[in-house]
Amino acid sequence: MSLWVHGRQTRCHGCAVIAVKKRRAAAAAATIAVWARQVVPAWRRRKLLAETAVRAAVAQWKFVTLQTRLLCQDKAARNSLAFEPYCGIVEAPAGSGKTSTILAMAKNCTRALLVTFNKDLSDATNARAGPNLIVKTFDSVCHSFTGIGGGMTDQDIVRAAYPKCMPWFKKKGASGISAVASAVLQNCTVEPCDQHTAVMYGIQKGTRLDSFARSRNIVEIRKIDIAAGYDHLFVDEYQDMTPQALRIIANSPTPTTLVGDSNQKIYAFRNQLDCECEITHPEQAARDQAVVALHQTFRSPLSIVRYMCSIGIQCTAPPMTRRGGWLQCPASALSLVCIRAATCVIARSNERVYAVARQLANTGFRVTVIGGKKIAGELERCNTRGKSPLQRWAATLTPPDRKDAIAFLKAHDGPFGGGGLTVSTVHRAKGTEHRHVVLVDEIDRSEEPEVWYVAHTRHTHSLIQIMPSETY
Repeated sequence: MSLWVHGRQTRCHGCAVIAVKKRRAAAAAATIAVWARQVVPAWRRRKLLAETAVRAAVAQWKFVTLQTRLLCQDKAARNSLAFEPYCGIVEAPAGSGKTSTILAMAKNCTRALLVTFNKDLSDATNARAGPNLIVKTFDSVCHSFTGIGGGMTDQDIVRAAYPKCMPWFKKKGASGISAVASAVLQNCTVEPCDQHTAVMYGIQKGTRLDSFARSRNIVEIRKIDIAAGYDHLFVDEYQDMTPQALRIIANSPTPTTLVGDSNQKIYAFRNQLDCECEITHPEQAARDQAVVALHQTFRSPLSIVRYMCSIGIQCTAPPMTRRGGWLQCPASALSLVCIRAATCVIARSNERVYAVARQLANTGFRVTVIGGKKIAGELERCNTRGKSPLQRWAATLTPPDRKDAIAFLKAHDGPFGGGGLTVSTVHRAKGTEHRHVVLVDEIDRSEEPEVWYVAHTRHTHSLIQIMPSETY
């Protein structure tokens, strides 16, 4: 009950007690609400963190256990390979010393032949090989038996086919001639689709020219033993060999060792078709080949090792080589990063190689473009009507800019280790290693896992990823 006395409201003692109890109940309810909002989630967070810590400890234990087991297996495998030449396939991750393993096996041979994927690898390996190991590219080996080469590569034959088919291209807009030509030049049977019916004339004419393709076909048709006179045949980076090269190698009765990494198969695009042509490969001789796996990598830091293990690539690193770092930087910091750390800058395409090399040269760096003369020659000869990355790049250049780009690439051409700042594509950097690497392009590892893997395993100490400025 409340009364009004002299304009003021007063309550009786019973009403005042009830009001105090209501306020105390409301305060208690508010305290409980605060506890429910803060204390309970904190307890749940602590529980979640504890569970996460347990899972992390279990994952770490599994990782360490796997690494210990792989180190023991790797040591046993290397000792076995060094004792005598091995016949079969040797699978090894990036930085595991594939070339050193081949050289160690070759010491037990009287006279051995090493077939490499390209001339860069051949020159680098030849400088380390002993007198009993002959190092050649696959085309060079075939040329030594046939005397046919003529300096014409498969790309030259493809270009020779274009003039014969130009009216058809203008009318139908056909594409994919490179893959079709590659199949024909590898002695495959091709049933052309409507787009490539007219293209076949130019390609078939090209196969009769004196070229490395004709030399390979003669070796395969005549079933020539490319390792005749040698007591062992080694093949480096076998995963990048063409199907025809693998057939010729399989036909050799000489004991053969294939060394490579199937996760670095980044040249498979050469055999991919974007048309409806049907290609039938010749039958390959059945050959049972055992597989020996090497796991220890002497190059990649622990972060890359953990990633490779997470995607199923079993590898490990010795404790003394578990170093290295990874850093993200904005594009505006490229020049500063190159001044402090870079020894090799890797880009995804030839266009990006030119753009980055030009930017660094204008900043004052002494730049070396790997394969600069080759890029310049392809840019000089290519047309702007195709859909390849090089042709799309050429289409964006005016004649003066194109001439300037060609002159720049030729002037800055050089090999790895030639001094200055090296700029290269991912494909040309394959098989090399550098103390510091700057990766100027983002590579989607879900779409291009092999390219991502190769690009991120070229460094021994640090990898710096240049990100677009808008992401910062």
